[in-house]
Amino acid sequence: MTHDSSALIAAHLISSLGMNASILEASHLRRAIRRRMDAAGLRSPEVYAEYYRTSPTEQEQLAEEIYIHETCFFRDRAVFTESVRWVKAWLAANSGPISILSAPCSTGEEPYSLTALLLADGVPAERLRIHAVDVSTNALMRAQSAVYKGLSLRNIANPAQEGFLGATGDGWQVVPAVRTPVRFERVNLLEEESLQADAYDLILCRNLLIYLDPVSRLRLAVNLARALRPSGRLVLGAADWSNDLTPLFRMQGAPNAFSFTAIEMPVQQKEPTLHAQGRIAATPVTAVYRESAEENVELLYERAADAFEQDASLAERLCRQVLYLQSDHLPALELLSRLWRTRASHRMNRALAARLRRRRTSIPEMA
Repeated sequence: MTHDSSALIAAHLISSLGMNASILEASHLRRAIRRRMDAAGLRSPEVYAEYYRTSPTEQEQLAEEIYIHETCFFRDRAVFTESVRWVKAWLAANSGPISILSAPCSTGEEPYSLTALLLADGVPAERLRIHAVDVSTNALMRAQSAVYKGLSLRNIANPAQEGFLGATGDGWQVVPAVRTPVRFERVNLLEEESLQADAYDLILCRNLLIYLDPVSRLRLAVNLARALRPSGRLVLGAADWSNDLTPLFRMQGAPNAFSFTAIEMPVQQKEPTLHAQGRIAATPVTAVYRESAEENVELLYERAADAFEQDASLAERLCRQVLYLQSDHLPALELLSRLWRTRASHRMNRALAARLRRRRTSIPEMA
């Protein structure tokens, strides 16, 4: 794949998917393009680039290769514990079913995890309305099959002892009672009015903001604010915190996650930086974007440092999130080294020590 051809395709993907350019690794893109070239029976990169440009179907197929579906059952258990607590409190204070959105739902582990926990805790199925959405058709097909194996089960020691999984020839399938309350649908969360207004009491939108470019982050924040009911709750992954949310949401500080409630305002005021045509205003939003990524990293690191003495597992998790966003963040590397000094494997400590040496030697000495 020539540089010019891959650059043109990358530019289109970044534009159409709203993806942060730094996330789309060149090697990952090249491998995805090679797989699609093989599938299309094309050998010339230039011919494939033209085929991609003129074929909406091929654009969707390549996007499917690019989507990241890193998930598993009960990922970040504390998030589910807090969500179950909040849902039960809501149900106790309200009549009728609760409306929950899992967006993006990826291959389905998140909505099934939450449903299984709620049912096991005595919540009647008829009081649950769980809408699970994703832009990936392939992910949704896997979610609807509800069959899992491998890394999807890495947080489950013994699937046979779980009340919501049954053995099949292909792995472990979610039982019908847990599948029934969950409705899957293909939705592009970045499209204007992709979500119904004031439709959800609880929205789980974890680990999406970190992949998006500034314009798309704001568009997503506006869509989520529009969809969340005034008394509702938005739960993000800890690495998703962003200044793009602050005009629209108020942080609640649920344990091990960033949890927000929408600030009550008329719907027409929930889009303070969008023109009628859906375009992003140039100011003052751009100034926020220049600082938001760095502030996000520093906020996470400060929380990791604060947790160091009291909660080593939380501190380690936050350090990993910092390094996910900024792989050469020296304070996080050093704090992780202190955390691992007595309890990580020799191999992991060796690898981290080598990484620290490379990072320290890359810093120019002060004159």
